[in-house]
Amino acid sequence: MTADEIIDLIAKERNLTISYTDDRDNCHIAGNEIFIGMYSDNEFKLISFFHELGHKNLQKYPYSTLLTELECWHMGIEIAKAYDILFSDRAIKFGFEKALTYVGHDERENSGYNKKLLWINK
Repeated sequence: MTADEIIDLIAKERNLTISYTDDRDNCHIAGNEIFIGMYSDNEFKLISFFHELGHKNLQKYPYSTLLTELECWHMGIEIAKAYDILFSDRAIKFGFEKALTYVGHDERENSGYNKKLLWINK
């Protein structure tokens, strides 16, 4: 089965809509729609799709976008495992490197960010 066939099958099973975009190596989810960008690597596309499924199953960490993203990559890998899909270290590294782009996100973009919540500031 190809990555696209797997994505279509699981999307139908979970009642999700898949839309394709021009974004390079990027996916995102809004409600029950997953937007999948252009990937030159099908394993990266597939692991990104499962990452978005992680977002469907995770309550967000309100104080840390980075933790939310890391957990969604991990959860996506676990969801894939339930379908007997295993990813290479290269694909897992890709996912976690994408997550690390959120370092500093809360301080920079979250107007409700409160540094006093951190253990070092208590």
